[in-house]
This record gives sequence, structure tokens and C-alpha cells, in this order.
Amino acid sequence: MKKRSLLLMLIWLIMTALIFQIPPVPMLLQQMGSSLFIKPRVAAFGGNYTRPPTPTPIIPRPTLTPIIDRPTPTPIISWPSSTTVFQISVLEYEDAVLPDKTFAINFTSPVDVLTVAGNIKVTDSSGQDVPVNCTTVLPDCRKVMVSPQTDYLPGEYVLKTLAGIKDMAGRSPAGGIEIHFTVAGVPLPDAIQISPLQVSLQPGQQTTFSAIFVGGTSSQPLNWRVIAGDNSSEFAGSISEDGTYQAPMQPGQYTVEVRSAEFPSLSAWSVVVVEAPPAGSIDLALGLTCLNIPGNTHPGDPITFKARVLNNSAAGQCPGGTIVRFLINGRVIDEVPIYIEADQAYAEARIWYYMPETSDYSAMVQGDTIPVTVSVMIDPYNRLDEIDETNNSASSTMNVLYAYDTPLQDTDPQLYVDATSLSVWSTKDDAPANRLSAAQPGQKLRLKALVYYVGSDRSEDINIKFLINGQVIFDDNRRVGVLGGNFEATCNYQVPFNCTEQLDFQVLLSNGSIASIQVPVQRYDVGIMPGDLYWANDELAVPGENLYLHALIKNISSIRFPHEDARIAWRALINGQKFAEGDYKLDANELNVSLPVFPVPLNQTGPILLTIITDVYDQLDEDDETNNIASILIPLAGDYQLGSNLYVDAVDLLNQPKLVVPGSTLTLSADIHKEGLAPLTRDVLVQFKVNGLIIASKTVARGLFRPMQAHQVKVDWTDTIGLPPGETTFEVIIDPENFIAESNENDNQAEKALSVAKPDLDVTGNSIQWDPEQPATGTAVHLKAIIANTGDGPAINTKIRFYADGQEIGTRDATVDQINSASAAYAELDWNIPATPMLYIPYSTLIGYTGKRAVPEEVTKKINLTVKVDPDQQITEKNETNNESPGKIISVVIPTERKFVYIQAVDSISSVSDASVTLTAENGEIASAMTDSDGWCSFTGVPTGNYTIKIEKEYYHTYTAGGQVMTTSAPQYRKFLVSRTSDFIGMSGLDSDGDMISDVDEREFYHTKANDADSDDDGVIDGRDLAPLTNPKNPEQTFLQQKGMIRYDQAVSLHGLDGKVDIYDWEYHVSTWSSSLDYSCTYENQGTYTSKMDSEHYTASINDAYDSLGFEVYA
Repeated sequence: MKKRSLLLMLIWLIMTALIFQIPPVPMLLQQMGSSLFIKPRVAAFGGNYTRPPTPTPIIPRPTLTPIIDRPTPTPIISWPSSTTVFQISVLEYEDAVLPDKTFAINFTSPVDVLTVAGNIKVTDSSGQDVPVNCTTVLPDCRKVMVSPQTDYLPGEYVLKTLAGIKDMAGRSPAGGIEIHFTVAGVPLPDAIQISPLQVSLQPGQQTTFSAIFVGGTSSQPLNWRVIAGDNSSEFAGSISEDGTYQAPMQPGQYTVEVRSAEFPSLSAWSVVVVEAPPAGSIDLALGLTCLNIPGNTHPGDPITFKARVLNNSAAGQCPGGTIVRFLINGRVIDEVPIYIEADQAYAEARIWYYMPETSDYSAMVQGDTIPVTVSVMIDPYNRLDEIDETNNSASSTMNVLYAYDTPLQDTDPQLYVDATSLSVWSTKDDAPANRLSAAQPGQKLRLKALVYYVGSDRSEDINIKFLINGQVIFDDNRRVGVLGGNFEATCNYQVPFNCTEQLDFQVLLSNGSIASIQVPVQRYDVGIMPGDLYWANDELAVPGENLYLHALIKNISSIRFPHEDARIAWRALINGQKFAEGDYKLDANELNVSLPVFPVPLNQTGPILLTIITDVYDQLDEDDETNNIASILIPLAGDYQLGSNLYVDAVDLLNQPKLVVPGSTLTLSADIHKEGLAPLTRDVLVQFKVNGLIIASKTVARGLFRPMQAHQVKVDWTDTIGLPPGETTFEVIIDPENFIAESNENDNQAEKALSVAKPDLDVTGNSIQWDPEQPATGTAVHLKAIIANTGDGPAINTKIRFYADGQEIGTRDATVDQINSASAAYAELDWNIPATPMLYIPYSTLIGYTGKRAVPEEVTKKINLTVKVDPDQQITEKNETNNESPGKIISVVIPTERKFVYIQAVDSISSVSDASVTLTAENGEIASAMTDSDGWCSFTGVPTGNYTIKIEKEYYHTYTAGGQVMTTSAPQYRKFLVSRTSDFIGMSGLDSDGDMISDVDEREFYHTKANDADSDDDGVIDGRDLAPLTNPKNPEQTFLQQKGMIRYDQAVSLHGLDGKVDIYDWEYHVSTWSSSLDYSCTYENQGTYTSKMDSEHYTASINDAYDSLGFEVYA
């Protein structure tokens, strides 16, 4: 039975094939391999198909004839079905298609093959049917291939589907499709042939590739590109529009690809082998005596590491450049580039470093020493071929000593930081111009945090940590007298030379408050273009005469190296052979290099190829590695007699810095080339445009354009048009009015894309705050959201939208005018919380409690607050996924018949504990409570109306004040300043003996008696005997010691008395904010140490120090 069924199925397939011209199965399978074509074609090298070279190119080699670009979607037909929507999709081409064009018609449900023939037709421009094959692809019958029985002739055609098509259920589509296409009247190419197929070059050498179409032509150009070999991150060389290829300096195998712009599937490849250079005679060395490493240091100390790199090469050799790596205990801390000139005995590498305060040193106590190994390596990436590779490292030991820090007394200081309080500066001068939006490798930074105070204490103990990318670089315990609402913490940090990623600057306080900002790091980019190479002769190259050659090396990133040790190598090649080498420092936007004089050989018969390579030893990790090589041909006199012509290409345009920050000033330049020997007849107008607007026009004297050379025209421009983030255009037009007669008027314009820095607005942190602390429904609350900009550019007119439980609140969005990168800002909104019905629940009686009692849950409502920054996506950002904050719950109070009042008692120094607070209501109810150690007490069940507060404590004046609660009042949080009955220096916490010094401070700090107001029985209470810790050079008026006071073990810092010594390294440099010379100052053995002076000398010295300030001298 099975055999009979199979036989009947086979007969049915054969009959169907004969009737509807279905091709045999092998051809059907071949057609199924592509949804566009029937005839397989291949691109070939020299007409024969060859596998592409290894490595395989990014775009795979096609095996079928390429399609024409610009596909557009066609109409869609649907079956009238409630369960399945039937769709037909066909590729349509606006341009000419191939003579054997095959359309693939796709169905969403199986089509009845018996209804296909005759219902898909192709007609020519006269309406005549064109015989076509309609092949249904088995087994699912969801695709029909439509192709001509013979190739289409040139002309216009229409493909239609008719209503007779049905699916296997017998359903007809609701409509049909109709597409128009054109077959070109010229032969279309079958392949591209490239020459040569393989070539071997020396590093930096140049060659020219050519390519032609096989079997036809194209009206559009060929596109060239280079594909990297084993390491795709390495620079693989560069290739121009005419196929001129410049080999990289790194040996290896690379691939040059040529691809048709009109037929993108047509391409060909050639293999380039860059051979290793001959073995050199370079030998750089390190020895133990070459290291200058401090013997001792402390966590947090600044350190200078130096290494002397010896030149062991043969006399007269020029080793060139390399990288020197510094490590501590095997961890890389920095890398710095150096260069050694010919016959130079050595070069010094130097870095500045701040010893991190890591957990390795947190458990140290007085007398502890932890040794660390400091290592230095030459050429860590093995880029120099040296005679001896065994002498490239050296190590030394450095001791990390215990660093004393003030012990913390207060375990919960009322201090906080947020992202708006963090900033980064270039120097210690806080002038606004010195605040940074981005950092640079090797740059010294001043990190700054403002720490805000939210409590009542006049002094606090706090630990402050600064972290960079998770590494603690600053760790400090300090007691601060908070007088102005905030204080400043700072530390210096040098960005490593090898830093390529943004810095995460984080501040952590010991009470858990944390904040961070991201600081972009601009990477290096050194470049050179053909227009930057020139010769100073009045004529072209003449055999037997000298050529005076020059090159302009561009600092595209506009990063300036901070010291002279960072030196980068360049190399010049003449006709592919090394001609000269030197080094440069990027202390300007460009460097004019004068090459040695080149005598043109008498037997020179062709043009001279001049090549300049920047960063020849790959010392810099650059943002763009493709612009480090440039070449020009210097023609011989008489070889070129072209008509006079000026031209500019996109490669000739440059903007510095590379990343444009909106509103900043940048330098725009264009290398204008002159062809031909005839002089220009008039001066040249050069027009600069940005974003389509003319921003500058410059008239250049005709005599500056030398035959067969380029002249650089540049302008400095400040963005006043508000460039949008992302990309915009920079355009240059030569002779826009065509006043100058040229041999070619079509090459006077060029444009390139400008990369405009994008912001990155981030509200994903703990960004929402409000005031008051616990508002009531029906009342106003002030909301604040912190918006951090972690991108590269400023955000202008940023809108922030607030939401409560997912619903937008407020009458309009909050707006922040400008948020610069590496900073944060507040967005603020006043919101009236919707009213709720009053609750008539507990607290019907006025009661007082010690401490800050929480508002009961039953009279509160939880609201989930969120914010969205740039909610309408009007700002182009680097990252659009961090614009919505996580929810933060605000607890609001539902109005009750009776209210909550919170009282805090403070004096001018601290909170007041154990004070008696009495609240008397208007209806006569009275309640009392004692304040806790933070000065708080609470009252519940306070009736509406007026009330009075009375605060009483021994040694304090009685304080009275009034107040009022309304029906809609939120819980009231009130702070009252009470005054003592005597002079004092300050106190925080419980004061059992009333001597104005807390019990904790008496036991742990002053070592006086906590239960005796006059510890030394001199008739003066301890609070008047003691003076606060203060700086004698700048004391606060309220902290001045009165005559007759004594000092208990107060630490002082007096030069010469405490062993503190200032050590100056006397390294002068030009100040960044003035034209004067400054010197660097470092401190050795920082801190207060026991002096060996006797008591007599101590007494005399201290009297001298304090007598001038009006203090009572010691007896």
C-alpha cells in the first residue's frame, strides 16, 4: 500500500512539472538557495574563481550574481481569514536589474500550486506577455520563484499577480500586487579583477593596486579598504581612493579589498605581507642603580618614581622610542613613553604617583612596616627588536610605614555628599576656567568634594575616602568645626599615561553617604596628512640639487604632555627607505619638523616618494591609529605640465580638538593643493562652513600656493550656533564664485563629519530628595532630583519630569540650563500633594516622649517617586538607557484630628541632652518629655490651635517659644537654640557634671573627670579651662582662648618643634595660571612627631608661638 501511494505521488509531481513547467528537483533546490536569482554567477580573480585569502574578509565572497541596491518594500496582499493573514512580499528595484532577474514571491500560508500558473504575469512596455517560469518551492509551498524563460531584453516591464491565486484552503487574496522594473541596455559586470593578487612590502612602504570590471562596466566608483590580519585592533595600513596603499609599521599579513559601489556583492581581494625589518642593533637596559625609588612612604603620600634607561647600543646608532612600565607588587601603575637619540647615553622616565590607601595597610599600627616591590620594565609590549632582551627590567623595595590618623569619636556624623558637590580641577586655583569637563592622560588633577552638614553639632568626626575606579587614593579622619554649612575636602591625583577609560571619581563618608561622578579621559591622537608634507624649494625636484623637506605633525586631540620625558618618535622614508628619525613633544597643536637636506640623485628618473610616520614605535595608545602615515610624490622638474588647478579632498580637512564640545573654540584647517606650474592669476577666497552655515571666509595670497604642493588655511572658530550632539558637517569651498580659471572646477569642495560631544544624562542613582522630611497630604513639598552628566559634552536646556506612583506631577517639567560633563546638577519642583480625608484615629491625648518618635504607619501614605530626564528624547546622548530613576518612597502624613510636634534643643555648639521640654496646648492640656542624646523629644496628640514650649536644664537659661498647629498641618519639626549661663568652649552629648564638656569627650579625649566639673580643683570648671582644637594662625573668634585658660594635651603643629620638615625638590615649571615659575613641594615624614627637646626649650618655644596671639604664657 505504501509503495502504491508513493508511485501515485511521483506520477502527480511529474504531471505537474509538465503542465506548469516546474524544473527538475536539482534545479529547484538550486533556485531555493537564493530568493533573488536563478543563474549562479561568481566573482573571479582574472576570470577564474578563487577562494579569498586568509584571513577571510568581513563581507563574505558572493557565490551568486549580485543584486542592485536600494530595495524597497512592495504592497502586501492578505487572505481574508480570521486565523491567518496571507502576505506576499517581493523585492522591487528602482534602478536597472539584471537580464535574468528572478523575483521571489513569499506566502504566509501554503499556496495551491495548480493556481499559480497563469496568475503571475510579466508584460513588456507594449503590454505583451513575457514567458516566465513560476516555480513553487517545495515542500511548504510558501514561495514562488518568477524568472524569464530567456533573458529580458533592455526595456521596461511590469510584474502582476492576478486574483486566481488560492491557498490550499481555497481562499483568494483580497487584492494583487504590481511592480515595475527596468532592464539596463548595457552589459552588467560579472566580476572584479584586482592586480597584483599578492605583494610583499617593507614596513611603511607604498604600492598601488588597480582593479577592473569583467564582463561589463559600472557608472559608480570602486571602493577600497584594508582588512587587518591576526590582530584586528592593529593599524592595517591605509589606502586612497585611487588604490595607493601605505603599509603599516607592524609586520604581518593584511588584506586589501576592492568592492563595487553599484554592485556591492562584486569584490576582489589581494594579500599584503609586511615583512619584518632586518635585525637591529638596539639595546636598552635597566639596572638596580638605574632606579630612583623612595626608601619609605606612607599610605596617601605623593611619590616620584624615576628610572634611567641606559643606551647600550653601538656608537652612532639611534635606538628610537619605547615605553617604560612601572609596577608595584606586580600591578601596573603607569606607563610613560621615552625616546633616546643617537649617541645619547641614557634617558629618564618619571611618573608621579599617590600611594593608595588600600586594605593592605588598614590594619597597621604604630611601628608597622610593610615592604612593597617596585618594578620597572622597558618595552613591555615587545615592539623593539633588541640585541639583548634579558636586561629590560629592574626592581627595588620600598617600605610603607604606619601613618597616624586622628581617631573618630563620633560614629554617626550628620554630614553628607552628593554628586553635585564633586568636581575636578586642573590646579589648586579654583577659578571657574580651571574646572575640568574631561581629563587627559598624564594630567595632574585636583579632586574636590564639598561635604554638607545637616545636623546641629558645631563639630563632627568624619572619615572621608576618595576613590578612583575603585582604588582608594585618599583616606582621612578629621574633626571639623562646621560653621558655614559645608566644608571642602581635596586631594591631588595624576591620571596615568596609559589610562584610556573614564575615571569613576567616588567619595565615601564613614556614615555611609556616597556620591560619584564620571570624568571622561581624552585619548591621544597624533596625525599627519599628505597636505602636511612639503618642500621649501622654489622649483620641483632637480637631479643634483638639494630638496629642503618639511612635515607638520598634528596633535589632533590637542592633549599636551605634562613634562618633557614623554617623547614620541617620528620617521621619514625616501622611496621606501629610512631617511631620518627624531622625536617630538606634544606641547602644541602642531609641530613643524625640518628634515635633513636630501640631495636628489643625478640618475633620478621619476618622482620622489616622501613618507612620514608618526608614532613609529607605537608608543601611544591612540583614538585613531589610521592617520599616522602620509606620503607625497615630489615630481621632477619638467615631468608635470598640468594646467593650473586647485583642489581639496575630505582627507585634507581637520578640526582640533577632534571631539567638538558645543560652545567651545576649535581650529579648522584645510590643505589646499595646487596642480600645475603656472602661477595663479589672483588671490584665493576659501570659505568655511559648519552645519551648512558660513562661519568664516579667508582670502589667501596667490603666492602662497606653490606648484604641486598644498598650503594650509586655518581659522579659529568659537561655536555660537549651538552645535547639536552627534555629527555635523564641516565643509570647505575654494573660489566659491569661480573667479579663477582652473583645469577642473569640480574638485573645489570637500566636507567631513564633525563629531560633536554627546552628554549622558544619568538619574539611576539615589537621586531624589525632598523637604520637609515628612510632609502631609494636601500640603506642598519641595522635590529635588540629581542629574549627573557622565558623557563628553554639556547638556543644554535639560528637561526633567517628576512622577508620583507613575503619574506625571507638577504643572510643567523642571529645566536645568546647562549640565557640563563630569558634573551634576539639581532639578527642582514644588508639588502640592493631593489632599486626603482626615483620619480620626488614636492620639486623642497629648503625650510626650524622649527621642524622635516615628510617625505611626496607620497615619502615613507611601508614594513612589520617580523622575525621567529628557523625557521627550530631545537630547542626543551616548546612552539612552539611564534616563529613568528607580523609585524612591516618600512617606506622607494623612491629616489627623490631633498632630505631631518634634522638638530639638541645641546650643551654639551642640545638641542639648537631658533637657526638660514642656508643651502646653491652648485647651490647657500639658505634657513633658526629656531630650535624648541628640536633643530630640516628641509630642503626639497635640490639639489644633496655639501652644507654648518651655525648655529647662541646669546651667542653661530657660527658653520659651510659641507655636501653632492647623487642621492641615504636617508633623512639625522645630529646633530651638538655648543659651548657657556661663562661658564655654563647646560640648556634644551627655554632660553629667555640667562642665560644658560631654562625658565621652572627658573620658576619651581630654582625660578629665566626667563626674567632676572642676577636675583640677582650680576653681574654674573644666569647660573654661580647655580651649578647642584650632589653627593658631587663623582662629575663630568664638574659639579664642581666654587668659588664664590651660591646654590639656592639645596637639600643635609648630615648625621645628614637632619634627615636621618641609622638603622641596625645586623642580621649576611654568605655572598653569600665570606666567611665573613655580616649584613642586613635597613633604617628607608628614605629621606630628615627638620632639627630643627638653621641657625648658619646649616652654620657651611655645610661649614665643602663642604670646603674639594674646594667649597667657606658661610659667
